[in-house]
Amino acid sequence: MRFDDLKEGDALLARTAELYNSGYPRSEIIRILTEERFRSARQDTFSETSINALFLTLRRKGMISSKPTLFGPWWQSGVLSRKVGIKASTLTGWRHRGWVQAKQFGRRWIYWADSVELERLRQLASYPAGIEKPSELLQPISKMR
Repeated sequence: MRFDDLKEGDALLARTAELYNSGYPRSEIIRILTEERFRSARQDTFSETSINALFLTLRRKGMISSKPTLFGPWWQSGVLSRKVGIKASTLTGWRHRGWVQAKQFGRRWIYWADSVELERLRQLASYPAGIEKPSELLQPISKMR
């Protein structure tokens, strides 16, 4: 069975495209579709495999691109690192240290930073490498939603 063959197939495709294009991570899309009682083409609940198949269908129909546009406080690493004034590799190091909030989106990482977090990250970036940073700058202030 294909997604197009489902009774609510059009609604499923439209809702998934809406969530993806709004920048929701894959795990959140699965959670939301499950909560909204959508079903996959081959089973009752969505898995990593079935959501990937759904994304492929949406790409073939031109409803989503291979890279989602992120909105609100969600950032791609290159965009956030430029906004903060650091290298993308520095941002990756901060993610490993827990200094920045991030979620994996497929194979990519997306970063969460509202206006308060952006200011904290800019302050953190103002300290040269090798200089001890104030402990209050090492923990995210705002909580990821």
